[in-house]
Amino acid sequence: MERPDYLSQGEIARLIPVVADSRKEQRAASALLATLSAVPVFANEILSGLGQRISAKTTVDTFTEIVLKSEGAIGNDRPDGLIVVQRGTYRWAAFVEAKIGGSTLEKEQIERYLRLARDNSVDALLTISNEFAPRPNHHPINVARALTNRVQLIHLSWTAVMTEALLLHENASITDREQAFLIREFVRFLSH
Repeated sequence: MERPDYLSQGEIARLIPVVADSRKEQRAASALLATLSAVPVFANEILSGLGQRISAKTTVDTFTEIVLKSEGAIGNDRPDGLIVVQRGTYRWAAFVEAKIGGSTLEKEQIERYLRLARDNSVDALLTISNEFAPRPNHHPINVARALTNRVQLIHLSWTAVMTEALLLHENASITDREQAFLIREFVRFLSH
C-alpha cells in the first residue's frame, strides 16, 4: 500500500484505531475505511453505488490522519480519510469527511475540501453523516456548482452503511470466515 504523492502524511486505516476516545469521528471513519480495505464484498456494496465496481483484481487502499502537501491545505483542512481504488492503470481517489451523532456537514468545510480535491487531482469527496440523501449523488448540502465540475461530491448516511453491512451479515453473503468476522465486528461497532 503506497501513500499517494500529494500526501505528506497518512496512516493506513485501522479497524482498531489508536486515536483518543474523544476523536469519535476519526474512530468511526477509520473502522469503516479499514473494513472497506479488508472485505471486498462490502467495498463493492458501498463503492458500486459511487460508480466504483470492485473485482478480484481491484485494490482498495484506505488512509486516515492524512496531511496534504499542497499550499491550499492549511489549518483544519484535514479530511478524515482517503480511499484509493486501483485496477490495472485505472485509479480513483476520494477524500472522506465523516460526521457522527448530531454533528452536521458544514457548507464552508465541504467547499474547502472540494477545492483541495480539485487542486490535488482527487476525483471525489465522500461525506458520511446521519443526514439523509436519497442517492449518493444527491448531497444534503448545496455547494457552488463550479466546485463539482471536476470533483464528484457524494454522500452516504451511516444508516445506509450499516444497512449494507447488516445485509451482508444476515444473508451470509461473505464466505470467507475472517471477512465475515470483520463485518460482524463492524456492525457491532456501529451499533454502539
